[in-house]
Amino acid sequence: MKILPKCIIPWLYLEIFPDGVVTPCCTNNLKLGDIKTTSLEEIWNGNEMNQFRLSLFEENLPISCHSCKMIEELGGNSLRKKYNDFFKSSFSDVLGNTTKDGSLKNIKFKGWDFKISNKCNFKCRMCFEGLSSSFNGKILNHAKDLDINKFLEDNIDHLELIEFAGGETLLMDEQYELLQKLIENGKTDVELWYNTNMSVLSYKDKNILDYWSKWNPQKLTVIASIDEIGTRSEYIRKGTKWDTIDKNLKIITTQNFNRSLNITVSCFNIFRLPEIIEYLTDIEYIHKKFNYMNFDLSLVNGGWDSSLSSAILPNEIKEKIKEKLINFAKNYNLKYNVDITQKFIPVINCLSKKNDEKNIREFLSQTIKMDKERKESLIKSIPEFEEILLAWKKLFHTS
Repeated sequence: MKILPKCIIPWLYLEIFPDGVVTPCCTNNLKLGDIKTTSLEEIWNGNEMNQFRLSLFEENLPISCHSCKMIEELGGNSLRKKYNDFFKSSFSDVLGNTTKDGSLKNIKFKGWDFKISNKCNFKCRMCFEGLSSSFNGKILNHAKDLDINKFLEDNIDHLELIEFAGGETLLMDEQYELLQKLIENGKTDVELWYNTNMSVLSYKDKNILDYWSKWNPQKLTVIASIDEIGTRSEYIRKGTKWDTIDKNLKIITTQNFNRSLNITVSCFNIFRLPEIIEYLTDIEYIHKKFNYMNFDLSLVNGGWDSSLSSAILPNEIKEKIKEKLINFAKNYNLKYNVDITQKFIPVINCLSKKNDEKNIREFLSQTIKMDKERKESLIKSIPEFEEILLAWKKLFHTS
């Protein structure tokens, strides 16, 4: 039996961060090269990438794939599984196209994470300056180092997926230019996955709906990043104007293309997942057209080993939250004749992980610092934390 790699990504999917660094995917920080100093071809068949490919034929996933390993351990759908499923027909080409040293005989990019800039109007508590220019005002943009026209010319015939991420995708001039080129080349059947904070639908003299309306609606999925609703959303994702986002979400519900929702689950919003999901169901963003399954619950930083993870919460509170989530899923299933139970399994399993004192102290330190800088208050914005802080004081024996 021929052994296939555990992940298809390093054979066909290009991930470039706004600073020009190439990594295997958006959750793997292994530096494969930098397009500011090295060509894509050299990076793609360079020693780092070749060794990474070979490591995917081994029994266990490499250390740098820890995010997918954590998610899968918790029972979730990792990026590895997501891309393996999308590109499953390409596995048949892997062995014949791979040499003994891990390099590829033919380089074909079938997928591309279009993360060309960190330009963003938000300062989310789980983000940093590399993916949001709002933190320090510095815009990173690797457009000058990547010839987008040549990239398209070389790969357009076999491109199957473009994933737009940021920064905030709808504030990037380059993504409008790319969409226009694809339209002009009759490539409106390329799969598009759009990640957006839903703060804008128009930019300069352009309205994104004018572009999306030209696409095959079955090949376009708009993924809204919504971690809370109302004023709480403004605390977690600094820069949010909830009324605007709410209005844009409702506009999207009138369109024919696919829509999805990604809620990054953290200690900030774990209490209120039922309220968030129910509201977005009420406004029909989560909808029967998609069997009420068009939302994902993504664990912050991919798992439990994080100062923002819900795993840091006191055990008694975590037990209450687990009970609330289990009951909500049961009631939601009955109300809408669906089964969303699986979506909550990684979240509930994460709550079962032991809280880590180091992560708790880091959370407190970072939150106090950020609250001071932003003139915000954790307890005023998220009142549930009053009880949590009292529990932590007992844990640390502080007054």
